[in-house]
Order: sequence, then structure tokens, then C-alpha cells
Amino acid sequence: VVVGALGCPLLSFEPGAAEASGVIASATRGAGARIEPLAGGKSRPMRVSDRSGTSGARSVESLEHGDLDFTARVLSAAGIREEPARMDSQAKYVAVGDGRAEAYIRLSRGAGYTENVWDHAAGVLIVEEAGGTVTDLDGKPMDFTHRAKLAGNRGILATNGEVHAALLAAIAGASQQA
Repeated sequence: VVVGALGCPLLSFEPGAAEASGVIASATRGAGARIEPLAGGKSRPMRVSDRSGTSGARSVESLEHGDLDFTARVLSAAGIREEPARMDSQAKYVAVGDGRAEAYIRLSRGAGYTENVWDHAAGVLIVEEAGGTVTDLDGKPMDFTHRAKLAGNRGILATNGEVHAALLAAIAGASQQA
């Protein structure tokens, strides 16, 4: 993945703003990530948060996709007590890439389901170019070489990089419980 862009009409340009005016987030491999108002205007660089511990870390999860019980076990094991912000679409990647959350964990529900490349490629690049880390739940790099599916990966872990190892350890423990 070399270039990626996401339109997020329900996110605000400034984190925490009361009104969601919509944003466009974009990244080019080696050139960083940027965010701009959907209605136009000046863009700014995106940067993941610098939170180094899981205590007080913020997470995002899907409204309806993914194994939310698994995510809850992982967050608990990692010491993350705050409820995840629920949102859908690739906006979760924008939340991590723009420092609004430290983690996005996704284990697909249902045996045999494989994630689609188009649901994750742009978001992965945006988080990485904003300084974060994205792997699968086993710590393997995302593999976009299996045509339309992420057949070489099990789930997704996108973080600010600082909490990645702690979450991988919590994921290993939660996976054994399942």
C-alpha cells in the first residue's frame, strides 16, 4: 500500500470537538499522514499519541463487527479500564492515527471469515505513517498479497506503537482462554 485516503463524515477535525464536521485523512508511504476538514480548509499532520502505558489508554472498536467479548477480555488483561469508543468504518484507524485512541483491536466473528483488503489497507497506511504500529493479532505484519482477502493474517491490532507489545501479550492470553 503506497497511498491511502479515508473520508469520515462523522468525525470532527479537532479531537473532542462537539460538532462532527467530517474529515479526510490521507497518507503516502514515506511522507506521513494528514487530516483536513471535509468541507475544505487547511490540513494538519496526523500523529499517534505518545501514551506509553496501558493505564488510561483509550481504545476503539466496531459497532457491530468483530468479537467484542474477545476485545473486552484483551482490554481487561492489559489493564485498560475505559470502555472502548464504538464507531464503524475505517474511522477507527483515523482515531488511532490522530492520537484520539491508543488501540484498535479486531478479531472477526465467525469461523472462516477473512477480512477484505479494501476494509483495512488505507487505514493501516494512515496509522503507520502517523507513527503507529499495525500487525495482526499474532504480531505478524499485514500481508496484502493474497488478492482481495487478508488470508495471511488473523485479526488486526493497530496502536500508537507504545502499547503494542503489552496488547500482544494480552491478546495471547485472551486467545488461550477462547
